[in-house]
Amino acid sequence: MPLTLQRLLDHMKAEHRFDLVAVRSKLQLNFYQQVKLVNYMRRQIHQCRCIFCDQKLPSQEEVHKHAVEEDHLGLLPPSSSWDQPQYFFPTYENDNLLYILDDDDDDCGTEAAGSMVIAEDSAVVDSILAQQDLLEELKLS
Repeated sequence: MPLTLQRLLDHMKAEHRFDLVAVRSKLQLNFYQQVKLVNYMRRQIHQCRCIFCDQKLPSQEEVHKHAVEEDHLGLLPPSSSWDQPQYFFPTYENDNLLYILDDDDDDCGTEAAGSMVIAEDSAVVDSILAQQDLLEELKLS
């Protein structure tokens, strides 16, 4: 495990009572679930929301203070909150943590080989692709 990842994991355990390795093991998270969990947590903090209860606060510092006072450090919401396709997309561009997550699952293993991947339709929200006139213009070019 790279030193930078170990330092990050140690910081998360010491300062936030969150042990990604233990969570991954306890919840038996595959690589993609780890990605979604990390992206969910990063997005919640970026939006100044408590990871556990989703309460909106004025700043990231207030989120941490709230988590300490409410004893939310180290707690996770139900997986239905974070195990969503929207969290495949990183909050921060080129997020190095996502590049160094462990993938202990063998994607060619028996369990993965028997799994079927089904595409999900997601609505295009706040995208230039939602503008019909632009789509028509693109089709003509």
